[in-house]
Amino acid sequence: MTPWRFFMLNALAITEGVQPHMLGHHHALAMRKYVMHAICTASQSPDNPDRMCDALPCTQPKGACTWINCDVCGRWVHCNCVNISDPKSIKDYVCVICTAIYT
Repeated sequence: MTPWRFFMLNALAITEGVQPHMLGHHHALAMRKYVMHAICTASQSPDNPDRMCDALPCTQPKGACTWINCDVCGRWVHCNCVNISDPKSIKDYVCVICTAIYT
């Protein structure tokens, strides 16, 4: 496994006295399921989910604004929040999260 891609799993292994190089793919999958469950359990639904921008951070623009969605994961963001002035000129938009994960 690439050490930097599994830093949470590696950190947990070290705290438990396990050498990270001993971990396999099934450990990574189990960790992902654990983290997903922890996030879903602790999360709260927004008051109006139809109006939630997934940009990090959202600039919360006032008034009417244009949105664009990621062609990989489907997340929606305000064009202002991701510095896009003309969304029609962008053929395929990939959000920063998918860019970080898949490149």
